[in-house]
Parts: sequence; structure tokens; C-alpha cells
Amino acid sequence: MRALRWISFGLVLAWTGLSVTAQDAVIQRASSPPVIDGLGDDAVWATATAHGQDEFFELVGDVAGDGDEDIDITWKALWDDENLYVYVEVTDDEIVADDSCDWQDDSIEFYIDAQNLALENYEFGNDPDFPDGAPAYQFTMIAGNTFDEGFCGNAFSEQTAFSHGTNSYAGDDLTTRYPQGADTGTTQIIGNVYTSEVAFPWAALEETPENIIARGEFGFGIAVNDDDDTGGRDSQYMWATDLGDLWQRSASFPLVALEGSTAAPGDFDADGDLDDADIDALAAAINTGAGGSMFDVNGDSSVNAADHLSWVKDLKNTWVGDANLDGEFSSADFVAVFTSGKFETGQAAGWAEGDWNGDGVFGSGDFVAAFTDGGFELGPRPDAGGGVSAVPEPSSWTMLLGLLLLAPRSGRRRR
Repeated sequence: MRALRWISFGLVLAWTGLSVTAQDAVIQRASSPPVIDGLGDDAVWATATAHGQDEFFELVGDVAGDGDEDIDITWKALWDDENLYVYVEVTDDEIVADDSCDWQDDSIEFYIDAQNLALENYEFGNDPDFPDGAPAYQFTMIAGNTFDEGFCGNAFSEQTAFSHGTNSYAGDDLTTRYPQGADTGTTQIIGNVYTSEVAFPWAALEETPENIIARGEFGFGIAVNDDDDTGGRDSQYMWATDLGDLWQRSASFPLVALEGSTAAPGDFDADGDLDDADIDALAAAINTGAGGSMFDVNGDSSVNAADHLSWVKDLKNTWVGDANLDGEFSSADFVAVFTSGKFETGQAAGWAEGDWNGDGVFGSGDFVAAFTDGGFELGPRPDAGGGVSAVPEPSSWTMLLGLLLLAPRSGRRRR
């Protein structure tokens, strides 16, 4: 039985005799990229709105199995400046993946019209305005068809599990617009549950979050194909619409919005502030090698210690050692970091706890980084390109050296 919120929608359909899509999803911004492993267990997914079975239509014309009692669907989505992330989880009493590598087996379909072109036919070669194919896509992932153990023929790349899709994976690159293998996606089967987790690069979808936010919405859909035997698809469940032509008509796609706004450089959690949470996220990206180009602060195509220093000097316009990020490196910062009691303990530490070189701990290397930058008791850092930094007075260096010599003892007493 459909949820009550769909009753009025159904009455409208009955009254008008029309089938229309509904915009009823807002996609939250990710504070950090999820790991694409098909598990959907990263903490960041807890911040995403879950859309459940009551938002899906079982399409008229399919031969139904056990109806909603046979299957349960949940999907979530997140976004950042680089990717659109989608996670789908399907509980099914019979998971069948042996008939084909398109829509006939248990599978998940994604529909994306990032530019919201609302086309009548986005199949390759069917729109005169897009002779090379339109930037609207269907993607199909068969349950369990992981790229490392795929059964749908040769994988398109080493990072995607898609095997079919209009204008994406329907044929070779000459008959699709989508750059095959640009996405990172995988699927898992765990008991009677199968999943799909994907990162779609905005660049491959040919749109930017800035444009979507300015416009207000884009076309997006989810469908789940249910096969309970070996005779092909029994039912198809479509999110937010009862239309069955999304495989060729992007005008039928439901509409979704992106929550929030695009972030300033270095504001990795997009909360409007360059703070210790951001530089700690950068340090984590450097140390783990995860996170992608959003952490390439200096634009040299690498994420390393140079980006950490660039965040401090070029984006925050402060000094290495400014633990409280008030724009100055002073004795107050030493009070802050030694209060944490993590000096030379090997415990994980953040910027506010003394990790000034981004290695994840508070140790003597952080003082070396602060000495090298040379901003102790100099006041605010001059704006980038403005003037020459003053050399600290000898008394300031003496004080800093004294604190460094005393620091190990303080650390031992705190153990």
C-alpha cells in the first residue's frame, strides 16, 4: 500500500488522466567523500536522507511477483564539488542474475539529466540538437556484477560495474556520449540484500553544482528491476513516478535539488568557515591518500604537505602554529595545544591540538614547522603578495626555544 502522501498525487493523476513526475528529494552535501565499496557504511551516509519503498511505483504492465512484500528498496545520495554519490540497497527474497546483462535480471538503474534538458528522446542520434549524443543518461548495474569478478563480459574499466545503459554503456564509445569508466561504482550481494554504490563525476555528467544550484534542480531517477525466476524481469519499481519511458525520455525524470552551496576553496565541509575541521580533513586526505582533487589546494595535481602549508598561508592567511586560528601565532596557542596533553604521546591530534605539520600527531616536528614559518609573536600575517615578513625579535625566538625545551618534560609529566 502506498504511503498517504502519494494518495493526493494519485487522485491528481486519475482526475487529469496524465502521468507526471514529482520533485521531492533534496540531496545533501557530503562533508567527506564516501568510500565506494558497495557497503554504504561510511559515517557520512548517515547525513543523507533515506528514500524508501513507499516512494516507489510498481509499474503497470509488468507481471508482479509478491508485490511490496517481495522487495524493499532504500536509496541515498550526496554531493560535493567533484562527484554525485548514490547508494542503493535492495532486500529481495530471490536474487537472480543469470538471464542477461541489461534490465532482465535483478538490477538497479540510475537516470541522470544533470543539465535538466528534459528531452523527448536522449538516445544516441535521436535529438537533432545533439548529433553526438545528449548529456542525459541511463546506467544499469546488475546485482553482484563487480568489476573484479564480473560475469557480464569484459568490464568497461577496472573501476565500474555498469554493464548497460542508454547513451552510457549501451555500446562502444562511438555510440555513447558518456565517457565510459569515468565513474567509480560497485555492487555487493550479502545474504538476501544487494547494493550499488557509485560516484558520478560532475565532469562526466557535463554539469557543475554551481549551475544546478543556480537553476534549482536537475533530472534524476532510480529504478529497480525484480526478477524472481529465470524468465526475465517480473516487475520494475520506479522512484517518484509511474512513467516507464525514462530509458529514452529525460523529460520523464523526477526532479531533485542540491542542498547548500558550493564551498570556497579549502572549506571542505562547506560550512562557510575555514577552520580546524577543514585543515584536519586536509591532513587526513594527505595521510590516507583518499579524498581526491578537492584537497589539491595549490593546484599542482598532487595532495601532499605543500597543500597543507598552502591552506595555512594562502587560504587562511595565518601562520603555522596558530592553533586557535585567530590570525596570530602567540603564547596563547601554546596554552591551547599543551592543554590537550598529546605532545609526543603518539595519540592522534588535530591542528588545534598541535598537529601543525599535518602528520596526524603532536610532536617536535610541529615546532620545526612553526620555526620554519617564523611567525611567532609577529601579529597577523601580511596579505599574500603584500610586503616582506618581519624577522622576529631575539626575545621571541628565545621564548619559543624555551617552550620547546620544556615541552617534552611537560609531556612526560602528563603521562
